[in-house]
Amino acid sequence: MTDMPEKKEKKKKGGHLSGEATQQKLSLAMHWVFLFLILAMALTIVLLYFRMNDSLNRFAADQLARTAKSDACLVSEETVTELEDLQFVALQLEQYPERLQEIMDAVTATVPMLKMGCIGIDGTALYGDSLPDGDLSLVKGALHGDGSLVYRKGIGLVAAYPVLHNHNIRYVIYEIVKNDQLSSLLSNTADTGLGYSAISDKDGELVYMFEGIPEEGAEFLKSEEAAGYFQDLFRTMEVSSSACSYYRTKDLGEIFVYEAEIPQTDFVLTGYVEKRAAAGAINRIAFLVMWVFGLLAVIFVFSAIYLIRIQVKVARVNEIMMEKNRAEAESNSKSSFLASMSHEIRTPINAVLGIDEMILREFDDPKLTGYATNIKNAGNTLLNIVNDVLDYSKMESGKLSIVPVDYDLSELIIELVTMVRPRAVSKSLNFVVNVDETMPHVLHGDNVRVKQCALNILTNAIKYTERGQVVFTVSYKAGEDGLGAFTFQVQDTGIGIRPEDMEKLYKPFERLDEERNHGIEGTGLGLSITTRLLSLMGSKLEVSSVYGEGSTFSFTVKQYVLDEEPIGDVRKTYKKKIEEAPVYHQAFTAPDARILVVDDTDMNLFVVKGLLKETKISVDTAMSGEQGLAKLKVYDYDIILIDHKMPGMDGIEMLHRLRRESINPNQHKPCIALTANAMSGARDYYINEGFEDYLSKPIDSNALEKMMMDFLPPEKIHVEKQPELPDPELARAVAMLKERRGRYMAG
Repeated sequence: MTDMPEKKEKKKKGGHLSGEATQQKLSLAMHWVFLFLILAMALTIVLLYFRMNDSLNRFAADQLARTAKSDACLVSEETVTELEDLQFVALQLEQYPERLQEIMDAVTATVPMLKMGCIGIDGTALYGDSLPDGDLSLVKGALHGDGSLVYRKGIGLVAAYPVLHNHNIRYVIYEIVKNDQLSSLLSNTADTGLGYSAISDKDGELVYMFEGIPEEGAEFLKSEEAAGYFQDLFRTMEVSSSACSYYRTKDLGEIFVYEAEIPQTDFVLTGYVEKRAAAGAINRIAFLVMWVFGLLAVIFVFSAIYLIRIQVKVARVNEIMMEKNRAEAESNSKSSFLASMSHEIRTPINAVLGIDEMILREFDDPKLTGYATNIKNAGNTLLNIVNDVLDYSKMESGKLSIVPVDYDLSELIIELVTMVRPRAVSKSLNFVVNVDETMPHVLHGDNVRVKQCALNILTNAIKYTERGQVVFTVSYKAGEDGLGAFTFQVQDTGIGIRPEDMEKLYKPFERLDEERNHGIEGTGLGLSITTRLLSLMGSKLEVSSVYGEGSTFSFTVKQYVLDEEPIGDVRKTYKKKIEEAPVYHQAFTAPDARILVVDDTDMNLFVVKGLLKETKISVDTAMSGEQGLAKLKVYDYDIILIDHKMPGMDGIEMLHRLRRESINPNQHKPCIALTANAMSGARDYYINEGFEDYLSKPIDSNALEKMMMDFLPPEKIHVEKQPELPDPELARAVAMLKERRGRYMAG
C-alpha cells in the first residue's frame, strides 16, 4: 500500500518536469522565432537601405546631369561671343566691300595675338593666310551661310562667319584662338555649383580647368581612371547631350562624375562632385528613412497611433497643397489682371499719343503744338504709372532684369532735365543742375534703369518741395578695369522725413505723412522699385533728411567707360537741343509697298495709317480676323500687322489659319503682332506663336518705321543717299569692337 502513493508522486513529479521541459522548448522556439524575425527584419532593412541608396544616387546623378547641361550652355554663350564679334566685322565688310584690306588691318591690330583671315569659297586666301592644311571643314558651317565654331587638336578654336552680297556668300572671315589662348576666352565662365569642372575636347584631352580644383582632383581628371569613367558616360551621351554617374574612386572616395556637350562647339564640360557635397542631404534622408523602418517591430504595438499620425500628415499635406493651389490661383489671377489692365490702358494711350504725334508733325502753330506737347507729357506720365505697376509685378515674380547697352550719358541727363524742369517751373521752384564737366559720357550699362532711378528721386523731390530749390548733381570717380563710379544726387528744400518714418520709405504703397501729403499724386511704388533696381546693379539708395528742412537722395552706379572724352557743359548742350529741336522727317519712302493692318479699333487703324503717311506706303485695314483673312486671299501684301486681342477670331488664331492656307499668296509673308501686352516675356511668346516680331502699344513711330525697313523687300525701299562713311566713323566702329573683345580677353 505504501508503494502506490510513491508511484503517484513520482508520476506527478514526472508530469510536472515534462511540462516545464515543454514550456522551455516553446520558450526557446519563440526566442528563435523572435531572433529569426529580428534577423529577417534587419536583413530587409539593410537590403532596403542599399536599394534606396542606389535609387537616391541615380536621382542625384540625374539632377547633376541636368545642371551640367545648363552650365554647358553658359560656356557655349562665352564661346559664341567670338561669332558675335566676327558678325560685327562681317557687317562692316558687307557695307564697305572695297575696304577689305583697311578694315581687316584695323581689326587684326586690335587683337594681334589672334590669327585672322579671309578666304574665298574655293579656299583661296583673300586676306592673311590660308586655312591650316587647306582644311575647308574648319569653316564648313560658314560656307553654308551660318557662323561656325570648330575645335581641332593642334590648331585651336576656329570661328568663322560668312560675308554676304545680295544673299550670296562672297567669302568667309575666320579667326583662330590657339590652345594656349583658350583659357583667356573661357575664364569668364564661373562654376555654378558643379564641384570641380574642366573643359575637354571630345577625344578626352583637357583643354581648360576652372580655378579651385585641388591638386588631387586635377590629377584625377588627367588619370586613366577618369578617362575610363568619361568613356562610359560618352556612350550615354550618344542618346542625351549630358550624363552623370556615381563612382567609388581610389583617392577621392565616393564621387559623381559628369559630362555634358557644349552646344555649337566641339567641347565637353567634364568634372566631378564629391558625394558628401552633392548628396549630403539625400544621405541624411536615407538614414532617417532606414531608422523609421527600424521601428517596424514597434509598429505592431503602436499601429493605431501610427495610423492616426499618418492621417494627420495626409491631412496636413492636403491642406498645404490646397494652400499652394490657392496661392498659385491668386498669383495667376493677379498676373491676368495686370496683363488685362496693361492692355486696356495702353490701347487708349496708343490713340492719344499717336494722334498727338501727328499734330506735332503736321502743324506749326506754336499754341497748338504747345497744347500737343502738354498732352504728350501727360500721356507719358500716365504710361509711367502703368509701367510702375508692371515693374512691381515683375519685382514680385523675380523677373525684373538689367539689360546693358552702349549709351550717351549727356543724352540721359538732358532727357531727365527735359522731363523734370517743367514740373519744377510750374511750382516756381529753382531747379539747379550741376554736372562734372570732366567726366566721360560714352558708357555701357542699363541706361533705361539708371534713368528710371534718377527720375524717381527727382520727381519725388519736386512733388514734396513747395518752395525753395531742387539741386540735381552728377559726379564721377574713375575706377579700375574700365569701370567708373557715377553718382546721382538730388537735394531739396522740401518737407523732409521724420526719423521714425525712415523704415516705411522703401515699402510699396506706403505714403509718408499721409495727412500732409494727401494731395500729392503717385502710386507709392517708386522708391521700392528704385531700391530693387539699384540692388540688381550692385548699388543702394542713400538718404539723409531733416524734417521740415529738406532731404538728400543719392546713389552710385558703376558703368563701363567706352570713351574718355569729357562730357562738357551739359547746360549749353541742353539749351542748344531746345533751340534746335529736330523736325520730323521720315526715314524712307516706299510708294510701291502695300501692307495690311488688322485691328478691331478704328482709332488704332487711324493712328497706324497716320504714322506711316509720310512713308507713302499703301495701307489697307481690316477690323476683324475674318475680314483680314478675306483680304489676304485677294491681295498681295508685303507685311501684315495683326492685333492680338480681337473679339471672335483673335490675332494668334488668324496667324495660324493663314499659315495653314497653302493657296494663300500671303501664307509666308512677315506678320507683326500689335499688342498692348507689355508683360515680361511678351516678345518670346509672340515669336513662339509664329510672328516674325511684335510692336507694343502705344506704338513708337520710330520703332514702326524701323520695323517696316526690316521686313519690306529692299527693292521697294527708297532712302536718300547718305555720304560715304568717313574714316573717323570706321575707326570708332573698330574701337568699339576692341572694347568688346577687351572685356573678356582681359579675364
